[in-house]
Amino acid sequence: MASGRFTVNYNSTPPDSTAMAQFFSQILVSQYANQQWLNNSNTFVMCTNATDVFCEEDSQYTDSNRSCCLYSLDNNANYIDPPPGLPELANSTYGIPPPNITASALASYLAAKYNYTASTFYSTLDTQVLLDPSQQAFAQGASFQGV
Repeated sequence: MASGRFTVNYNSTPPDSTAMAQFFSQILVSQYANQQWLNNSNTFVMCTNATDVFCEEDSQYTDSNRSCCLYSLDNNANYIDPPPGLPELANSTYGIPPPNITASALASYLAAKYNYTASTFYSTLDTQVLLDPSQQAFAQGASFQGV
């Protein structure tokens, strides 16, 4: 607001409505999956400062500094491959690629360590509106932090 009036930036391009719908659908599914993993399994992301990491290839996410993978252990500390529900998230119904889950977890951690909350997510999402559409959360999809 400027001087008590709303201002509109007419030079900005709104995000694609299909991308927005898919993004918010993936948020809902991801929140449910995160809650299930948090409460019912030992699923976590592990990163190394190298480009070669031993993990299930489907969940591997690599950026210029590190490689990260989604891991899951049973109650006896045995490795579960793939983590529970991962194939279902990747199927055509939900369409959430496993590397995007890993990328989102890493981005969330880098943004707020273990203190990432829904409030952090929505505050970050609010700032995305002003960015170029190709850089907005909607374009990043399920790899956006907090998803």
